[in-house]
Amino acid sequence: MVDRFDDGGSWTGPGAWFHKVHWDWSGLDAGESVDPWMEFTVPPSASGVYTITWELDYSGGGGTKTVQIDVREPNTKPSPEFSISPQDPKATQPITFNGSASSDRGGRIVRYRWDLDDDSEFESSGPVARHSFDAPGRYTVRLNVVDDRGADATLSQQVVVRENENPTVTMPSLSTIRESQRVQIALPTVEDPDGIRSIEWDLDGDGSVDRTGEAVFLSYDTPGTYTVSVTATDAFGATTTRSREIVVVANEPPTAEFEQNETRAKELDPIRFDASATTDDGRIDAYRWDLNSDGEIDAEGESVTHAFETPGTVTVTLQVVDDLGETDSARREIRIEPNPTPTPRYDQSPAKVAVGMTVTLDASSSTDDGSIERYSWDLDGDGEPEMTGRTVTTRFNRTGRFPISLSVTDDKGATATHEGTITVRSLPRADAEVSRTSATVGDELFFDGRSSTHEDGSIAEYHWDFDGDGSFEATGATTRRSFEEPGTHVVRLQVVGPEGFTDEDTVSISVTPRPLCGQNCRIGLVTAVAVVAGLFVLWRVVEHFGFWSRRG
Repeated sequence: MVDRFDDGGSWTGPGAWFHKVHWDWSGLDAGESVDPWMEFTVPPSASGVYTITWELDYSGGGGTKTVQIDVREPNTKPSPEFSISPQDPKATQPITFNGSASSDRGGRIVRYRWDLDDDSEFESSGPVARHSFDAPGRYTVRLNVVDDRGADATLSQQVVVRENENPTVTMPSLSTIRESQRVQIALPTVEDPDGIRSIEWDLDGDGSVDRTGEAVFLSYDTPGTYTVSVTATDAFGATTTRSREIVVVANEPPTAEFEQNETRAKELDPIRFDASATTDDGRIDAYRWDLNSDGEIDAEGESVTHAFETPGTVTVTLQVVDDLGETDSARREIRIEPNPTPTPRYDQSPAKVAVGMTVTLDASSSTDDGSIERYSWDLDGDGEPEMTGRTVTTRFNRTGRFPISLSVTDDKGATATHEGTITVRSLPRADAEVSRTSATVGDELFFDGRSSTHEDGSIAEYHWDFDGDGSFEATGATTRRSFEEPGTHVVRLQVVGPEGFTDEDTVSISVTPRPLCGQNCRIGLVTAVAVVAGLFVLWRVVEHFGFWSRRG
């Protein structure tokens, strides 16, 4: 390396003259010179920072001066490098060129320049550049880098750009619609491997964009035939356009019609009104019912149910509104008949009632043109119901005539009342008596029921059951009977009062067997006993006097 150092005349002055300069390079004697400058060669291995000192002699005196110098190796060219992303780009797709990997062995890169359109001109600078190619093909991209000592180098790479496929778009078929009808169109298919950037609709064929998105709503105020077009654009600008014609016809108003399940009904009868026979070229959006001719809407819906509370002729009006606001009305007159009241009836069981007996009152025979919903019973004449239900039971603890009131209410609220009475009689009291309660088989006994009583009169009938088989063997207030079998016999007396009510009483008789012989049999037995006793006494006398001993 050859270099030159010069003191620059810094040590000159008035009246001074130059004598000599002594040069010293980092302690190594470089020589002397009578000139203020000197050339010398730096050895190849002497790179680094060095100190140069020189001494001057001149008429005014002398001195030294020191300076540092950076000795470097010879400069080499930088090494440009750049990457391409994506590596398989499509036409119009943005491509990133990154030269950050470029390097310089002896210094640093201070400048990056790019030729991106293969015209030998650098259009962009910086370590990273972005560019897209409008058409498929093979393009050369160049990167030029410059280091901090002015050396530069250029790298060229080829970029293969392939064609960008157009999006896939399927246009749906379009049916005839009505003027002012708002309908939705949705694309069955819209797709692209690079993604869809925009979807634009021209709904009237004028070439301008009216809507955007995969699904749009449209409506036309005037009948006619319109061309509907949709254009899909992918992420890199490729487009596909599809078109269809749509026919718009004039809107027809609806035709209101309704039916009811009853042309003549009774008050409070539910009547169902059905407007399903209404027709329209589109869709019915509202069914409005005026059920009492007051001009106000009382109900809404295709079918409604209503019950009229007052008899007479009523006018029912139906107004229908289609999906485009067109209306129509229908009217009908209905005759409402008065609701007949129910007919209350009840049956009593038993028919004749005595004190303490359970009485069943059954209102099942009550009738109505509809159905009876409530049965109310007033059983003590105080005007307030004590029991409810179709069938009730009660009992009376004293005799007399008691008022019974049955009120029935039908399913429409109509009520009717039936008044009746129950006569409560007293029961007879049976009293069975017998002449004695102990007897022998065959003994005749006297049975007497005349002590039986009844508050309302005499006993009408007496029935006697002597063998406990449940049937009666004798009648009458008194009777006689003997028993042929020993044992305890229970005799049952049933008495019947004048109203047919009965009562029973029983009496028990203990019957013993009859003896084997009569009075003569008893006398003979006594005589036999006396004879045996006499013989015994005689034997004892003979034995006493020794008769048997002497003879023996």
